[in-house]
Amino acid sequence: MSRASLPQTPAEVAYTQGHNQKNSRAQRPLDVETKQRTQSAQAIDPSASQDGANKNRNGRRRSGKRPNPTASDDNVIDRDGFRANVGMVLLNDAGQVFWGRRVGVSGWQFPQGGIRPDETPEDAMFRELEEEVGLGPEQVEVVGCTRRWLRYRLPERFIRRHQTPLCIGQKQIWFALRLVVDETEVRLNLTDSPEFQEWRWVEYWQPADEVIRFKRGVYRRALRELANLAAGHPAIQLKPTPPSEWGPGTGQPERASNRPPHSGRRSGRGDRSRD
Repeated sequence: MSRASLPQTPAEVAYTQGHNQKNSRAQRPLDVETKQRTQSAQAIDPSASQDGANKNRNGRRRSGKRPNPTASDDNVIDRDGFRANVGMVLLNDAGQVFWGRRVGVSGWQFPQGGIRPDETPEDAMFRELEEEVGLGPEQVEVVGCTRRWLRYRLPERFIRRHQTPLCIGQKQIWFALRLVVDETEVRLNLTDSPEFQEWRWVEYWQPADEVIRFKRGVYRRALRELANLAAGHPAIQLKPTPPSEWGPGTGQPERASNRPPHSGRRSGRGDRSRD
């Protein structure tokens, strides 16, 4: 039996629901639980006005709606069909990482998003960090990033064959970030189409076993590569050894970098869905 004919796992069902709802969902009321480690989007700043939510810290207005994937597209796809993307591993000083539940579905993931043609990976990372987590450059410390693109392929059921150019997966630069302000500064509702409805701190290696199945390989590679940098930071308490059940890594692991890479050459415009 082919993989395409197998029934979807619960994580894949959640991914499909979120994938289809991205451009049609309305913002819904969310639970207010400010004292719990799992925090809802509305709990962060319940008194914020809609007008204020659409401005950044410099007072400049930002678009509340994400672009329609059928309109002009900000993302780019390379000649092999991989869309340029950034991922973020946000850590606290206990070595735990931000883990967000996507709006309207049961799936959890790290913050991530596409790189626009006029952006470096670092530019895209700070833009997505503010849009999805509500944090600015002064509220995090860039610990380091992966040296090369890490790729994953989409399952056949998620490939939009009717779109040109064809996107078959993502190529990502992953950043390790340290939160340098209180966790109450995290705000999930800065746009009227938030990515996450709640979040919590989890142990460093845990997300690679909980994310949707087809992303687990790239999560493991990113976490392995960033672990030594994070563990070497004097303020972060983290052991850089992955779970024994993961087994050995594939080949010699890449050393992570303290300097963001150049974005490199990218060609073509691709679909705006960010997963």
